[in-house]
Amino acid sequence: NMGAMENKGLNIFNTSCVLADEEYTTDAAIMRVQSVIAHEYFHNWTGNRITCRDWFQLCLKEGLTVFRDQSFSEDLQSAAVQRIDDVAVLKSHQFPEDAGPLSHPPRPDHFVEINNFYTATVYEKGAEINRMMSTLLGKEKFRQGTDEYFRRHDGQAVTVEDWVAALSAGSGVDLSAFLTWYNQPGTPKLEAKGEYDAAAQTYRLSFKQSLKAHPKYPNLKAVPIPVALALFNAKTGEQYTLQSESLFVNGVKDGVYLFDQDEAAIEFTGVTEQPVVSLLRNFSAPVNLVFDYSDEELAFLIQHETNGFNQWQATQTLLERILLEDHSADTYIQAIQSTLPELVGRDPLLASRLFDVPTEGYLGSRIDQNYAPADIHVKREALLNRLAQELGAFWKDTYLTLDPDLQKEFSLAMGVRALKN
Repeated sequence: NMGAMENKGLNIFNTSCVLADEEYTTDAAIMRVQSVIAHEYFHNWTGNRITCRDWFQLCLKEGLTVFRDQSFSEDLQSAAVQRIDDVAVLKSHQFPEDAGPLSHPPRPDHFVEINNFYTATVYEKGAEINRMMSTLLGKEKFRQGTDEYFRRHDGQAVTVEDWVAALSAGSGVDLSAFLTWYNQPGTPKLEAKGEYDAAAQTYRLSFKQSLKAHPKYPNLKAVPIPVALALFNAKTGEQYTLQSESLFVNGVKDGVYLFDQDEAAIEFTGVTEQPVVSLLRNFSAPVNLVFDYSDEELAFLIQHETNGFNQWQATQTLLERILLEDHSADTYIQAIQSTLPELVGRDPLLASRLFDVPTEGYLGSRIDQNYAPADIHVKREALLNRLAQELGAFWKDTYLTLDPDLQKEFSLAMGVRALKN
């Protein structure tokens, strides 16, 4: 008795995933109902009309359909908040699975009992692989690839290789390297460093990837990692047009660099002032990113970043430093004060999430040694009190202006309710 099941001709739902009334049901529960219903209907094509040749291809239908229902939900509400929530599920369930004794590839190569296949790795990491290919291709080419998949394989039982081959043929881009993601376990560590040359007006980004050794999979390979990125002028806050032949598409503001080796670098020209780089935008790959941002750069991204997920990620990184490394809260508070007035009117749901102070449980998971829960509790309460004092007047004014009943769209009303709360 899980969420629901996409039986051909008769979808079966747990009542919690199909019954909702806007008068009584919480916003989160309504979003879940919409998401699960969408998921099971999308299975009509990706799962039923085109099905799996064998159990080992389970991520072919589940990974792809999870990506489709996530994309659908992004169209129903704040896309940034949907991505924030999806990544939260990935990091709290799939990353620990990949780091522990139950680590396995998204397409496992053996099983004891088939029930054991229904894992966060098969579903959530499977969805991320599809998202990476979609990010690289862009919406138009990804659509051409899926059209080719449906054209070739309607009525057939197929494999992950068939899916990637059809996507490659339809889009005109060879994606076969992404099969490595399907066939090996582990969460890659992505280390990045930036160097600015003022005289040459160039900015160089160096990347390195690594995977923790796995006893059952001794020959782990480098995986293709689409790094979605942007460069901002540190003085004006304006976004640079990216000039680099190493980009998947040159001369764009929101770029994607396909990093598919153990180590590599990309250089940008025409960078007239010291830049602030935004990396792994929208969490463009399921990796652990290591990049040495200063507190000032994180505050800059809170104010100027045009990608909502990375704007939120900057707040989380800064708050984590305040709580675990005793950094000053001033930088965060000043950035929030200058960011919120505009964001409240544009995306109230995202505005509400910029106040996500990391939980005590999450903070505990980030401490390797000498974890003192009482100390973390005291520090977190002190920060909440400081935020209440510094932002109290703004919060009160904002609260009094918000009326969810004036919103015609459910998604906007949901955002207003979240911000009021």
